[in-house]
Amino acid sequence: MVRRLPSLTALKAFEAAARHQSFTRAADELFVTQAAVSRQIRELEEALGRPLFHRLHRRVELTEAGAMLASATTHAFEGIEAAVLRIGGGTPESLLQISVEPPFAMQWLLPRLGRFNQRHPEIDVVLDPDFDLVDLSGSGAELAIRYSDDETSWPGTESHPLAEIWGAPVLAPSLLAQGPPLETPADLVHYTLLHEEDREYWARWFREAGLPDLAVRRGPVFRDATLAIEAAVLGQGVVLGDPILTGDDVAAGRLAQPLAQIACFGAYWLVTPEGGPQSPGAIAFARWLLEEMATFRSARGIALPAV
Repeated sequence: MVRRLPSLTALKAFEAAARHQSFTRAADELFVTQAAVSRQIRELEEALGRPLFHRLHRRVELTEAGAMLASATTHAFEGIEAAVLRIGGGTPESLLQISVEPPFAMQWLLPRLGRFNQRHPEIDVVLDPDFDLVDLSGSGAELAIRYSDDETSWPGTESHPLAEIWGAPVLAPSLLAQGPPLETPADLVHYTLLHEEDREYWARWFREAGLPDLAVRRGPVFRDATLAIEAAVLGQGVVLGDPILTGDDVAAGRLAQPLAQIACFGAYWLVTPEGGPQSPGAIAFARWLLEEMATFRSARGIALPAV
C-alpha cells in the first residue's frame, strides 16, 4: 500500500507549532527560521485544503482540523521516539557527521570542540574535512561549515551566517622585531608575502590600501590556509590573517598584527538541509556553534555578514 502523506518536514514543523502554540518557539526548537515554519505549515494547509491555525494578533490557535491533526502527529512522533529508544537500548544514534573546511576545523573548531563534548557527551562528532559543498541529503553529513567570498546560499539548503571575514597582515613577532620597520602598508615590500591559494588576496588588499602598484606577485603559494599560517608562525613571511583562522594565534602572541588596514574577504556560513537540522544531535550542535561564534564575534569585534 502506498502511503499518501504530506511532507514529513512539514508535519514536524506543524507538530512543534501545535505543541507550543507558537511558530516562533517551534522555529527555536527545530533550529529554523519562523518564516520556514510558516512556509511549511502553509504548504501543509494547502495540501489538506483547510486551515490548521487561526492567525491571531501575536499568537495562533488550532482550528478543529488542526487539533485533530495535532493529536495524531504528537502521538505518532512519541511512538516513533519510544521505538527508537527501545531498539537502541535507551540510547539513540549518537554519531553526528559534519562536513567542514579543513582550515576552519584546524584553526577554530578543534580548539573549542571540547566544550561541545562536555555539554553533549552523548553525541560523538565525526568531522569530515572537505572544501566542496556536499549533498546534505545523501552524503551522511548532516551539517556543513563553508567559506565563500561571494555566495550567501546554496541550492537545496539553508545558510546561517557565522562571521564576516577580513584580512590583515600578520607575522611572527620575532620576524617583526628583526626585520625592517613595518609601520605602513608600503613597508611590506621589504618582507616575503605568503599567499593562500593564489596571489589575488594580497592584490586585493593592496588595492584597498590605495597601493595597487605594490601588489607583489612573488612569494610562496599554499593551497591550504593552515599551511600558510604555520609558515607565518615559523617566521617565513607575512600572511593575510583573518580573525577566524589567526585570531587565536594573535591573541596568544604567536602572531602579531602591526597594521590596522584590512580588506573584506567574504564570510563563513553554517549550512543545513532545507528545513533546518533534522536530528537532535544536529540541532544541538548548530545551536552550540552559533552561541560559540556569537561569543567569539563579540570578543573580537567581528560583524555578521549581510544576508
